[in-house]
Amino acid sequence: NVRRMATEIIRSVADPDQQLWPKLMGVLRDEDWWVRERVMDALVELGGQRLTSHLVALLADPSDVIRRFAVSVLGRIKDPKALRSLVQIATQDADWWVKETAIESVAAINDARAVPYIVHIMAADPDLQPVCIQALIDMEANTAAPQVAPLCSSGSADVRYLAVKFLDKFDANEHAAAVAKLHDDPHPKVRAAARDLITHWRITAQGQAAHSVSMLERLLFQLAQSEGDDLIVAAGKPVFMKKFGRVTSVNPTVLDEEQVKALLLPHLSTEQVMALQAMQDVDYSHEVKSEGLRFRANIFYQLGGLSGVFRRIRGALPEFEKLGLPPLVQSFGNLKNGLVLVGGPTGSGKSTTLAALIDYINRTSSRHIISLEDPIEVIHKRKQSLVNQREVGTHTNSFAAALRSTLREDPNVILVGEMRDLPTIEFTVVAAETGHLVFGTVHTVSAATTVDRIVAAFPPGQQQQVRSTLADSLRAVVCQYLMREKSGTGRVLAVELMVNNEAVSNLIRKGKAFQLPSVISTSREQGMQLMDSDLMRLTKEGKITAGDAYVKAVSKKDFEPFVEEEEKAAAQRRAPNFKTVAVAAVPSPAQPQAPAAGPAQAPPTRSSAQPQSSVIRPAAAGGTRKP
Repeated sequence: NVRRMATEIIRSVADPDQQLWPKLMGVLRDEDWWVRERVMDALVELGGQRLTSHLVALLADPSDVIRRFAVSVLGRIKDPKALRSLVQIATQDADWWVKETAIESVAAINDARAVPYIVHIMAADPDLQPVCIQALIDMEANTAAPQVAPLCSSGSADVRYLAVKFLDKFDANEHAAAVAKLHDDPHPKVRAAARDLITHWRITAQGQAAHSVSMLERLLFQLAQSEGDDLIVAAGKPVFMKKFGRVTSVNPTVLDEEQVKALLLPHLSTEQVMALQAMQDVDYSHEVKSEGLRFRANIFYQLGGLSGVFRRIRGALPEFEKLGLPPLVQSFGNLKNGLVLVGGPTGSGKSTTLAALIDYINRTSSRHIISLEDPIEVIHKRKQSLVNQREVGTHTNSFAAALRSTLREDPNVILVGEMRDLPTIEFTVVAAETGHLVFGTVHTVSAATTVDRIVAAFPPGQQQQVRSTLADSLRAVVCQYLMREKSGTGRVLAVELMVNNEAVSNLIRKGKAFQLPSVISTSREQGMQLMDSDLMRLTKEGKITAGDAYVKAVSKKDFEPFVEEEEKAAAQRRAPNFKTVAVAAVPSPAQPQAPAAGPAQAPPTRSSAQPQSSVIRPAAAGGTRKP
């Protein structure tokens, strides 16, 4: 009580000669917390920022209570000179309470130079993320939004809630996609905060739509709402949408070239506009940030004028089991080295297959993965592996430029988004030969043509060496089609799968890739399958039409009976029901009468009512119709 009374007296006495407060520093270790608090109140009033050096010395005290007390007072006197010591305590102290208090004191000093340190601590120590986010809010650190937004996916409800509050405070609606994922969050507080913020942003966006949302972005949003795949804009035509392989108009209004230019050019950089003027195509990633939508865009000139195609990048990765791939494909992620090629035409799901394989590796092993993509379609967050993703046109000028530095980055796994030219193909083959696991895509529809395409890309003098290299380093080839479901409501995958074994290796080395289908057809017990066999399976299971299978098949004769049966069934559905057709009386030639009301008519002849015996089959790609 005596010490408490003395403290109150000290607080009421001025110290013009600055002799009192240095003597009070020793009292800061008093066992009575009330005495310590009152003495510190007096010291702050008497000494101010002159206390900084004395308080910093207390940060080395063995007592966590004293360290926490010193850190708290440094936050009260707000001396920027203490920042370095506070940051050091926040990262190194053994007591979590001391570290939290140090971060709160840094926020109280509110020096912009400390923001990067808070962001670093937030990323390095999940236990300190709540206090770090609150500190960034208090410091008005809106520049930290890109680092805070990913924490909306944190496993801690407190962190998710504070991340939403941060984005709300600074109206960071460019991160709407991160908040939208919390719409159905299991924690009611997080769920309510996310829904309120999403509603606020949507109301604001609607109010500013006329000024801030372009017509193109409205069309792209409409495409997403309709679950479409592509938006096609062309001068002299209406805007079209492609969904499940079928093209339909979005709006009947025909756009002239000036309207198309007004729609597309504002979204291009000066360099991209100059490229168009030089008759070059332009590829880029287009984002509708307010809705969290991403598209792969290709802008080009055609006969009618300027045109553009926007393919939706869904971003979400479906479960491997739901892709329709043979189970053996997933095991390719366990390989340690070699080359795995995924082939198929544009829009056949090659990128999705590779993304599923990278996700499998990321979930099941600890490796360094480098992907080179155009554009990045699925963002892989760190799970077990480190995934570095580079987008051509954004992070590097070309595949070739990126490939030159890839091997110096010591990857275990390399993904090459598209093997489109000799430098890229050559790098892929060399990387697989030097102990890396390499995944790549090619625009081929069978294992045999895939091997031939790789070899043919090289000069004739190198082709035999390339065959020998492929014979040893190639691990598997997956070729696929995305077929329209018979119901017309979705897509289903048809796959050809070849795994390298001794027979396959010998044929590749001898330049006899044309014999690979025979090996594949006799190696079903090893998990291999031809495209025709998978098309036949899908046809028999009723998942695709026989006509669609016939178009894609190599051996079309095997599918002819199914096409005939399908066409006969279609003809029977189209044929009239004669039991319900009434026969009208034939009027006398001498007394013509007006036609009777209703559908009365003469029975159709055999030639007009019965299906023809000859079958007109769908034309094969690049071929002619067979009688």
